[in-house]
Amino acid sequence: MITYCTRPNIIITSRPFAKAPPNLDLELETIGFGPDQVNEYIEISFTNPETGETDQVKVDKVRSFLQERWLIQGLVRIPIQLDALCYTWEEFDPETVPSTMTGMYNSIVQKLWKKDVVRLEKVKEGYAKDAHAAEIEGRVTAEIALVECLAFNGLHNGVIDFAPVHRASVVQLYPLQDLSLDETLSRLSFLRTSDMAANIKHRNYHFIHLTFQEYFAARYFVRQWKEQGGQLQCLTFSNKDTETKASHPMDFLQRHKYTAHYDIFWRFVAGLLDGSGQAADFMSKIEEEPLDLLGPTHQRLVMHCLSEISSLPTGPALEDRLAQWLLFECKFNKSAMLASEIEFPEVALMTALLDKSSDVQKIILQSLASRALIPRSIAEVVAVRLGDEDRDVRSAALWALGGRAALPDNVLTAVAARLGDKDKGVRSAAVEALGGRAALPDEVLTAVAARLGDIDGDVRWAAFQVLGRRAALPDDVLMAVAARLGDIDRHVRWATVQALRGRAALPDDVLTAVAARLDDKDGGVRWAAVRALGRQAALPDDVLTAVAARLDDKDWHVRWAAVDALGGRVALPDDVLMAVVAWLGDEDRHVRSAAVEALGGRVALPDDMLAAVAARLDDEDGGVRLAAVEALGGQATLSDDVLTAVAARLDDEDEDRHVRSTAVDILMHRHEKFCCTLLKGPLFPSFYKALLERSFEEQLSWCIAKDNFCINMPDVITEFSADIQQNEFWEWINGARPADYPSSSGEESLSQALLSG
Repeated sequence: MITYCTRPNIIITSRPFAKAPPNLDLELETIGFGPDQVNEYIEISFTNPETGETDQVKVDKVRSFLQERWLIQGLVRIPIQLDALCYTWEEFDPETVPSTMTGMYNSIVQKLWKKDVVRLEKVKEGYAKDAHAAEIEGRVTAEIALVECLAFNGLHNGVIDFAPVHRASVVQLYPLQDLSLDETLSRLSFLRTSDMAANIKHRNYHFIHLTFQEYFAARYFVRQWKEQGGQLQCLTFSNKDTETKASHPMDFLQRHKYTAHYDIFWRFVAGLLDGSGQAADFMSKIEEEPLDLLGPTHQRLVMHCLSEISSLPTGPALEDRLAQWLLFECKFNKSAMLASEIEFPEVALMTALLDKSSDVQKIILQSLASRALIPRSIAEVVAVRLGDEDRDVRSAALWALGGRAALPDNVLTAVAARLGDKDKGVRSAAVEALGGRAALPDEVLTAVAARLGDIDGDVRWAAFQVLGRRAALPDDVLMAVAARLGDIDRHVRWATVQALRGRAALPDDVLTAVAARLDDKDGGVRWAAVRALGRQAALPDDVLTAVAARLDDKDWHVRWAAVDALGGRVALPDDVLMAVVAWLGDEDRHVRSAAVEALGGRVALPDDMLAAVAARLDDEDGGVRLAAVEALGGQATLSDDVLTAVAARLDDEDEDRHVRSTAVDILMHRHEKFCCTLLKGPLFPSFYKALLERSFEEQLSWCIAKDNFCINMPDVITEFSADIQQNEFWEWINGARPADYPSSSGEESLSQALLSG
């Protein structure tokens, strides 16, 4: 790890689906390349390592290609996909450059097969270089069939590392004619082994990236889908023996269309079928039962598949329905998670943005802030909102445009103009929006710096934060900021500490200056000093003692910051830990919440501390209740009494629904039997509402299949049967749904009509 940390650039990849162990010490999110990193990677890819010369013509062509295709811009933020684009750039026909993920992978795979057909000793290199894709595939038919079946059954069994026993069962279905199985796999570009030293027969293999496994799995599915009477050969991998079960593609679709780890798989299926003109039939089958009783996961499936399809007769109707679902989410859930996904259709987003409600506009604009990319046409519409009479709409528009590496000059100018807005909140948002950019024109940077003298403390704070977030500041600039720690204006002292707070390691002299602010006469400055010191990986004993002394500060803000800072430490003296427990009963909700969070971060709590945390489930404050539920969720075991108290939180009145959602998470993931009792109890409407709320944020669905109930969450699938008649169940479902719940599909309406009839 130390070796990696000393390198200038490190690329870390992750799997999109995994079941994480409980009680993680640290959870990180891989967010992909930023725009600047994409540009840097493209330059490196077309630079000759021996001469150092860059083929600027190719670099400019790739960049131009990406600028014209915003969906592809999102895809190439994933390192493996950007690398593949650069690697196969020469293969693209200028007239038919792919605009979808499926198109990209088709081109990548065709080029790699050209390479592998030679390595497999099927043809000479000269033939492979000039041969058409169909000619190449004709030479490796058996190998393609084997790779597709291997990929599909790996996905079906949750296997990404293929052992000899897995490969042996697949080769029985698709035998090879020339080289042996193990020799063939060792020569394929799509597969890698983590143990080159092992005997070839004993190696484990994995695809170079999970998306390649999903692509080949989709090809296998499509091959059977297109063949009349085609059957999927579903293997059940085990260490002793392997069972084979034939499954009709339609049955497989019905069972797994909402399963989270098939999400990319279904996108590839839609794209591959689009290439053969059969996407319309596939989309119509998706619209058939069984359907998601909640709705959002079905809409996400539709929009993900639409993003891979060039044209569709029902496309406009589906896009209009997506717009209606987005508006429903804004009104029902006060969120716009659907719009935050890059695949959300541009037309549907434009339709929703034209809604007359200011509240709807604010929610959608805020959601766009989390999107890595937005189309230029959408950016232009958002820029118009910068002049809206509602200050909250102006602020939301600034957040949506903030941090964008590539904005039209007129849009960037409009953002900079908000630095002089009459509303302090808008000025602050403008500073933040511009500060998120890696590079700013000198005149804009000067305008941001001028805000250090703004009459409003929040704006000054934002300006200091922007400077503090810069990856590197010259020593003289850093010391100039630190010099303001002793300013006579408390707002300036506070903002200065805030600016320094963002740095993980402060020079000793600066650290000493910050620690001196722990005794500042202003509570806000003391709070900021505690927060800044809490960010430091290591603190001298005297500084740690000074932070602990703030637990008795008269200002609750400072007490809260002290509890939070100490709670983040892996090891604390017993007297400090007991002092944290004592603040569970603090008169201020923020302090109580911080104390709960600090204790919840411990892997195992003593019974007395666990009981003290559980008592906070009935706290009058929603934030404290949420902290208590989350803290209990991190514990390995919970008693029935505690579970009953957690279940009672399904009726929680928390406006932002996190308490209810976290309660569902605890019950569904580790206490399924207890959860099943909710179906017949008075908490059923609350249970359904909590699931519906959560389904807007993640791949969550609830279906009835073969008289069984199936709740499908990203990392757990719960199937159970209950002695409930479907008519009675539908009455409960309809009673639990909001009055303005829209139709998820025409098939659902028909199903209910038949049952009620």
